[in-house]
Amino acid sequence: MIGWVDDAGNLVDDVPDRFQAQYMFVDERIGKTFVSGCTLAEKGLATTSIRDVVTFGFSTDEWLDILEWEKRNGTYIQSEDELNDLFALEIRDLPSP
Repeated sequence: MIGWVDDAGNLVDDVPDRFQAQYMFVDERIGKTFVSGCTLAEKGLATTSIRDVVTFGFSTDEWLDILEWEKRNGTYIQSEDELNDLFALEIRDLPSP
């Protein structure tokens, strides 16, 4: 992961919602740069490296909590608001649906 992109595909420092934004990445196998075809809300964080998670702006504690949520619920967090609501309810202690 290189960074977030705006609607025109330009790198930006910040986005309003990390779960709804696209990002730029390098395909290490071929050495080319691409804009993601999906958002974190669509793909989740289970396949994301710790290096990329930090680049995305998540703490390691947030990442671990999100992974636990995805594992227990089989769904992905859809927005910053949803993440904040889950943390307010102590995400680790939430019952599965």
